[in-house]
This record gives sequence, structure tokens and C-alpha cells, in this order.
Amino acid sequence: MDVSANIAVSPAVLVWGNDGTAMALVRTLGVRHPVLWAFGQPPRVACPGLRADTRWGQELVAVTGHVGRFHVTLRAPEGELEEFTVGALVVVPPLSLEHLDLDLAGTTGLRVLVLLQGVTPGAFEAVLPALGELARENQVWLAIDDIPVRSAADDQACAQARQQGVVFLRPAAGVVVEPLADGSSLVRLQDVALDAELQLTVDRVVTLAESSSQPG
Repeated sequence: MDVSANIAVSPAVLVWGNDGTAMALVRTLGVRHPVLWAFGQPPRVACPGLRADTRWGQELVAVTGHVGRFHVTLRAPEGELEEFTVGALVVVPPLSLEHLDLDLAGTTGLRVLVLLQGVTPGAFEAVLPALGELARENQVWLAIDDIPVRSAADDQACAQARQQGVVFLRPAAGVVVEPLADGSSLVRLQDVALDAELQLTVDRVVTLAESSSQPG
């Protein structure tokens, strides 16, 4: 698709999403483009050092314009409308447990941190078998706000995942992720169970959620 020479192309890019994929896009695009990063909820992890103008708690109200120059309208929780002009938009659909695919099949030796949001009955039964298989050949941490075992199936899934090597973490507050020069990330969190600050170096950070906001 060609862009008309009569259109003043905006160098800015809107990234709509709040998971690890969105964060990776912001990190890459921010090196060369002004980036507007927005979504209905803020990301679970802190993202220091990213070059982006952020807007959280937003509703994507309208998109008009042409390729290379879109006019985007966001609505804040208080109802205030804000307009931006961007040359491109990237919408990152939230990853749900119903469509779990870590895209890590066949990998070995990776260090993976999984952030699980919105834990409800049956969540562990849905996600832990895949993480257990991943932990056979990789180092896997699972960070959640609580470990509410609500059913015999969840209890069994937790026990089996631990036996397979999944390490459970309970952050007291937010998780801070800092990108490193070699492509890995330094993760810092205060663990409730250990009552201590942990620092992990990981190759991948994956955010899973059971419920999410879609663009309006």
C-alpha cells in the first residue's frame, strides 16, 4: 500500500495493549519513533527506561484519517477527550487463558517469568499444565497476587507444577522489569512468602490474563 505524497506522514506510533508483547514493541519502536502507549489498564510490571508517552485507564473512542496520518481520540476515566496524530497504530490483543500459547515449544535453557492476572477458580487447572511442561527444559517462575486454591483440580495442578519445577512467587506490589543490553531483563519484586526482595534475570516475561478491556 502506497502513501500519497500529499499526506504529511506522522512519525508517531500508537501501541494499544498492556502485556509483554506491547512492551517489547514500545521498546523497539521507541528507539526511532515517538511512541504513544495506551490501554484500559496499566501493565502489571513497571517499565523503566522506555521511551514512550503513556496513557492508562483509557478508552479508544475513534480513529479517523489515512494511512500515514491517523487521528486518534482517547477518553480518560474522568471523561476528558484527548486527540493524537500518529502515522501507525498497533493493537495488541490481550493473551487469555482460553487461547494459551506461550510460543515456546521445543525451547530449552530459557529463563521465563509468567505474570498471571485475574486469578479465578479453575485458572491454575487451565494454565499450569503448560507451564509444567515448559519447566521440564527451562527455568520457570509464576508470579501471582495470591495462591487461592479453590478446587481439588487446582490443588493437584499446583502440586504437579511444583514437582515439574515451576517456582511460585507472590509479589507484595508491582514487578519492575528493566531491559538489559543482551536482550534479557532484570526483574525485581518483593516476595510476600519470603519477605525479601528478589532479583531475577530472565529471557522472557509473559503476561496472562483471564479478563481484559478491548478497544471501544
